[in-house]
Amino acid sequence: MLPWVSYPSLSALTRALSILTPDSADTTFGLLAFQVLFVLAALWAAVFVFMAVQIGRAFLLDLHQSPAVLKAFRMVASLSASVLFLPVSSLLLRGFACDSPTNDWYGTTL
Repeated sequence: MLPWVSYPSLSALTRALSILTPDSADTTFGLLAFQVLFVLAALWAAVFVFMAVQIGRAFLLDLHQSPAVLKAFRMVASLSASVLFLPVSSLLLRGFACDSPTNDWYGTTL
């Protein structure tokens, strides 16, 4: 047992953080909130991949790339690799969690 587990402030913080994680939005706010967050995470990942492919294609074909697109990609890439990595990955990987007692794909939380 970890020594700081018995502190009431840290246990309250731990409970609060477990409620506020995006992948537990269905238990906190309902299934619709989780589905909305899941769609937003999927769209964020799709935008990231689409922008990376478009910029890579423009680079390979020696086409002029707009500075606004490069700045937007820099913002999306930096946020995806830092602040949004855990929330987006936890939402997208939640579909692979099988919580059903029948141990089949019908137990996924999507």
